[in-house]
Amino acid sequence: MQSNKIRVASSNIKLATAQKIVEDMAFRLGLSHKDSIRLQLLAEETLGMACVLTDGFEGQFWIEGEGKTCHICLEVETKMDLTKKEALLAASSSGQNASRQGFMGKIADMIENALLDYDYVNKVQTEYCGPVTSMDYLGVDPGMEMDVVPMWSLHSYKDALNEKQETPEVDRAWDELEKSIVASLSDDVLVGVAGDKATLTILKKF
Repeated sequence: MQSNKIRVASSNIKLATAQKIVEDMAFRLGLSHKDSIRLQLLAEETLGMACVLTDGFEGQFWIEGEGKTCHICLEVETKMDLTKKEALLAASSSGQNASRQGFMGKIADMIENALLDYDYVNKVQTEYCGPVTSMDYLGVDPGMEMDVVPMWSLHSYKDALNEKQETPEVDRAWDELEKSIVASLSDDVLVGVAGDKATLTILKKF
């Protein structure tokens, strides 16, 4: 089953409507109070990330549920002209956005850069640790609207970190994950890209 979709942008997040979507899905799936709170936290973190997206990026938020499995979805797109894209890409390559911190800040950067420059998809798979988890593992039905080109998954990222030698950089990556609500509560996180759209899918199996 799928919830209604709401439009989201950094300057326009309908939190009350999103809260109603979460409550309705929790009720329809028969989630316990504790699990409903977890679903709410994951949805809030997703919308919080949408709040720090650069002007010119916007998308839609919804939840899909089946049995006791939920997919919290955010589809982001941009319709910038080439000049603005090049300016933003240059800025994103020169340093970190000070308003973005932690794991979800990294996801926001990943999504925007992938939309600005498709070649970044290959860079992500190298920079952020290898191929993504199979779509079967994520529980994503190929017929769902989330059917995009897989670019990155939290599951594969953790596997790659486990194989790396201990360094300050690896320690910081683990610390970032441990402090993240999404990384701690979710079963996986998938980032995909297709054309001028990117999709964040948070998988939670209750």
